[in-house]
Formats: sequence, structure tokens, C-alpha cells
Amino acid sequence: MGLHGDIAAGLADLRGFAGFPGVYARGALSCAVTASLGNTPLERVIDEDTGTVLKTIAADWMIAVAELVLDGLPATPQRGDLLTIDGTVYEVQPLGSEPCFAYSDALGTQYRIHVKQRAA
Repeated sequence: MGLHGDIAAGLADLRGFAGFPGVYARGALSCAVTASLGNTPLERVIDEDTGTVLKTIAADWMIAVAELVLDGLPATPQRGDLLTIDGTVYEVQPLGSEPCFAYSDALGTQYRIHVKQRAA
């Protein structure tokens, strides 16, 4: 399989073990995805007295490129797309000066998508 194949298989295993079922949507188009939480520094709301994280506002989610298919066609993440995970809706947005997504591996098999939680 080689190193790149091993890495791609490992990423797929990660999504299988630590992934969350979700829905990726662009307007009226949507698809089911399995997303795993990335490790990019996040924006959080923290209780100042206890230090407890009350909620995460910004995050990175990793999704297999092969899963992101809208209207039967492969799609790349775009600003304004929505990702719903466990009832929480996130909007795809750039992270600072970075674009809204990057590939997380050398073979381009997985997207790292920057999102911000939508106001309830």
C-alpha cells in the first residue's frame, strides 16, 4: 500500500472510530457525511470562574473528499455552506487569512473545513 496509502487508510479509520454522522448542505443540496473534529485552535466560550468550556464557537471538521458529493457531483467546501453535527449547525468560513478549507493529507483525500457555530 505504501506510506500515502497507509495514511489515507488511517484517516478513514479515524473517521470510523471518532467520527460523527452529519449533513453537509449548500442551499437545497445536501449529503450525509462522517466528520471528525480537527485540532486547530478553537474559539470557545469559557466560564471565567470555573474554566469550564461552555460551548465551542469555531472549529475544524475533517470530512473525506469522496463523501462531499452534491447533486451527484464532487464538491469542494465553500464559504456559507452548512454542516450539521448532532443538532448543532456550523457555517463554513475562512479562518483568519486562511481559506475556508485545506486538504489534511498529501494525497488530498480529506478536507479540513473551518467552521463557525451559527447563533441559535
